[in-house]
Amino acid sequence: MMEERLLNSPAVLVTGSRGYIGAAVVPALLEHGYTVSGADPGWFLDEKQVLDFSTLSVDYISGFDAVIHLAGLSDDKLCDAFPDKAEDINVTETLSFAARCKQAGVSRFVLASSAAVYGNTDSAVSEDHPLNPQTVYSKGKSEAELRLLELVSPEFDIVCLRFGSAYGYSAQPREDLVLNRLAKRAINEDEIGLFTDGRSYRPFVHVEDIAAAITHAISCAELTRKHHIFNVSHPQGNLPVGKAVEILAQISGATLLEPHDKTDPRSYAIDVNRFIETGFTYQWPLERGLDHLVRQLRYLSSHKPEQDRIEKLSLVFKENNNTPSDQVASVSPSVLGEESSKRYLSDVGSIVQNSRYRLAGAQSCTAAQLLQQEYQTSDNQEALMLRSGTDALTRGLQVLGVKAGSSVAMPDQCFHAVAATVLSLGAKPVLIDIRGDDFNLDSKALEAFLANNTVDCVIVVDNYGTPADWAAISAVTRLHRISLIVDACESLGASRQSQKVVDYADVVVVSFSFTKPVHAAGMGGALIADRSITQTIESNEAYLYRQLRLPEINAAYLVRAWDQLHCNINHLRDIYSSYSEVAHHFGLLPQKEHGRSTRIHAPFLVPVDWSAETRDILIKKLAGEGIQAATQFQCQSRLLSLDSDCNVSIDTANRVITLPTGGGLQKSSIKRVQTALNTCLESLLNSNATSNTLAETAV
Repeated sequence: MMEERLLNSPAVLVTGSRGYIGAAVVPALLEHGYTVSGADPGWFLDEKQVLDFSTLSVDYISGFDAVIHLAGLSDDKLCDAFPDKAEDINVTETLSFAARCKQAGVSRFVLASSAAVYGNTDSAVSEDHPLNPQTVYSKGKSEAELRLLELVSPEFDIVCLRFGSAYGYSAQPREDLVLNRLAKRAINEDEIGLFTDGRSYRPFVHVEDIAAAITHAISCAELTRKHHIFNVSHPQGNLPVGKAVEILAQISGATLLEPHDKTDPRSYAIDVNRFIETGFTYQWPLERGLDHLVRQLRYLSSHKPEQDRIEKLSLVFKENNNTPSDQVASVSPSVLGEESSKRYLSDVGSIVQNSRYRLAGAQSCTAAQLLQQEYQTSDNQEALMLRSGTDALTRGLQVLGVKAGSSVAMPDQCFHAVAATVLSLGAKPVLIDIRGDDFNLDSKALEAFLANNTVDCVIVVDNYGTPADWAAISAVTRLHRISLIVDACESLGASRQSQKVVDYADVVVVSFSFTKPVHAAGMGGALIADRSITQTIESNEAYLYRQLRLPEINAAYLVRAWDQLHCNINHLRDIYSSYSEVAHHFGLLPQKEHGRSTRIHAPFLVPVDWSAETRDILIKKLAGEGIQAATQFQCQSRLLSLDSDCNVSIDTANRVITLPTGGGLQKSSIKRVQTALNTCLESLLNSNATSNTLAETAV
């Protein structure tokens, strides 16, 4: 019975779906064709809670064939800080949850356990070795394993995966892990060192191998024919911590400091043959994993210090944020989950029955509240839900006084709808140059222009989903007493360190569509501003008539899809990271991030010595491999025949190439793009036209 359900009805629930490991597991499951839903309390995310596994009912759980249990207090420091909570969550609530899963008819339950249950070992030990847990965390895992196995039956299967010390880049990073923390230090400080002598052993395992192991644990029907407990770590992963740090220093180029005399009492190594014998193959040896981690941090990370996990969890527990919710969000990047779909269809029925399908109402109000929560608006700010981002930009310009004859400054290199909207009002676009690293409006170029010229308004665009320097640009506009609009139509969910965009802009405009991380049932947009501005728009029929409001059906879908926002953003960022692995080696530069981008586009700059023609050759070669790349965005000045002397914008437009991306892009397609990109770039490397340039720029 169990084998039939796993093979024919692959519906999987992942607890802790938005955590460090969950962010890698969910895409892996989707790639294998599973229907995935998630439950996560969102302890370490700056967003509202989704759902805690402890509140899931038997009725809801009955819709799943397998459950992957990642949720819990996940390390020694957290468990030492909250020992009572650790016992409740990691043992008591886990056992209760597993019992409900059994009652609901779940076929296989996979527990994320830890190799720390062995305590200290003299050699690599098998799963049959006596346990000697040393900490609150490892004791909890040991107890949970033992008591969970009492639930095993012919209809309810348990798999306990004892993971080694995790490391590597994930869409939800963890900087407290030893190698992740040291890699960040290597990039930021150019030196690394340990607080111990480095002689203690750890079995290191990359987060992607963990995700693959979990996928294997539910896809291999015969996995538990003999055993229920498996060690999981790379076969060559058993190393002294000091040796792993030496490898990291060599890869990163950081200076390795002298070790301390302190001895770490925890030292263990594990034998992983049992899991390999089930047909599993590891893909991430330590050298590859650390190289990937260093490159991700160097080229894609915001270098924003992670808030102390103990401090953050302390606030969560203090505020009792574990209020149950009746909604579970699907973590599929392209469609609503089954439960959300049912609710949406119910919403639509109510909307149509009340003849409000084209009018604003309760659903629009809920969508506005979600948007205000995302942007952390103040009490005197609100969101006005509109039909599209272009409508939002138009109304924002109008209410700020832009009309025929006005002048509006904006970046030259961005989506041409910005200048087109200004032209539609009879105003004049004034094009300002961009920065060469992040492709966003250059505050110094704007300041230099305004020293001798005037404009009525400034629009700054978060180009390709990457936040612009709102603070610096706002300082310039306030000095000159000019209104500022931030076009965040590509950057919903993005962040720039601790800054809040609503604190710097007079108006923020947002867009929801099928190309964005979260969308309405079709197009949608919003304008965020002080209530005095939104009320002025609403009270003036010249600005707003009812057909410009977001339709209720569109808003209803947006509300149901909202919980997918950050999961989708993580998926899009992973796509960009994957492409960067190949592009970097051939001298293609990613867009610099001074914050956390949404990455709804995947832009790279070809080497500076390439001609635009060579770039176009690469695009044609990719097309020959079935990969659609593009040269977006062209300069607005070129597309709309406007005056411009923005040299950086022109250079960027001549060199930029964007690769395929999107919420529905699966791992197989991403790998196909990687392979094609590598093949085409190698082909160009060997051609007479570009061999010298590529040879110089290749890494």
